[in-house]
Amino acid sequence: MRGSLVFASALFLCALTALSSGCNNPAAALSSSGNSLVPTPNPTTTSTPPPTQAPTPPTYSSIVLSDAPVGYWNLNDASGSTFADTASGASTGTLMGQVTFQNTSGGTGAPSSMAIQFDGNGAIVIPSSSPVSQLNNGIVTVEAWINTTENDGNYLMIFSTWEADDWNGNQVFVQGGYAGLWSGPVYNLLNGTHFVADGHWHQIVGVWNGSTTSLYVDGVLDQSASMPFEASYAQSQIGAQCWGEGSTRCDSFFVGEMQNVSVYPQALSATDIAHHYSAGQ
Repeated sequence: MRGSLVFASALFLCALTALSSGCNNPAAALSSSGNSLVPTPNPTTTSTPPPTQAPTPPTYSSIVLSDAPVGYWNLNDASGSTFADTASGASTGTLMGQVTFQNTSGGTGAPSSMAIQFDGNGAIVIPSSSPVSQLNNGIVTVEAWINTTENDGNYLMIFSTWEADDWNGNQVFVQGGYAGLWSGPVYNLLNGTHFVADGHWHQIVGVWNGSTTSLYVDGVLDQSASMPFEASYAQSQIGAQCWGEGSTRCDSFFVGEMQNVSVYPQALSATDIAHHYSAGQ
C-alpha cells in the first residue's frame, strides 16, 4: 500500500513538472533508498553569447594622418576660396582662378565622394612660408588622387614646388596620359609607363628618398631612377606651376578631377603606399 502511494505521488510529481522536465518514467523519480521522491533535474541550458561585431575599419584620412604628413588637403570642400591643411594646419591653400566643386565621377575608386574639377585655368597656391614649401632635406613623398582623360601632350601639373629664377624645384605631373616626376635645375625627368588618362581614379605617388626617385601608380612601383630632390623654398601649387612668389603667370594647368593631396617629410615605403591605395578604394 505504501509503495502504491509513493508511486502515485511520483505520478503526481511528473504531472506537475511535465512541461519543464519531460518526465516519462515515474519510477525514475524515486530514490533507490527509502522510496523517497526525488525530482528529476531539469536539463542544463547553455546560453549562446551574442556574435562579436567586427571593428570599423579606419578611414583613408586617418591612415594618411597616421603617417604624419606635413601637408594634407582632401579637396572635398563644397565651396570656398581657401583649402585647409588638415595635417599641420600651417599650409592653407588659396584658390587662384576658377575650379568646380563637385561629386566624384569616373565610378568608384576614390577615397572621397567630393573632388575639385580643374578646368585648365585654376590652381591652389601654398605660400613659400609654409612647412610644405620649406622641405629641404631631400627626402619627400607627394601623393594625390586624380581622374583625367586629357592626353594631348601638354604637362598637367598635379603638384609643383618650383623657383622660376633658377629652375630649382620638384614636380608631379601627367603628360601624354602618363604620370611623371621632375627635379631641377638639371632636367631630371622620370616618365611612367602606366596610362592614367582613362577616365578612372588613380593614385599617383612620387618618392624622393635622398638618392633614388620612385614613381608609384595605384599602389605599385612604375619607375625609379637615381634623381635627387632639389630644395627650392618657393611657393607650391596644386594643379599648376607658377613663376615665382605671388606671380599670376602660371601654366601647365591640370585638367580633370583631383582630391586627397598629401606631402610627407619622409619617404613612404612600398607597403605604406599599397596600404593607402587599398584604403582609398
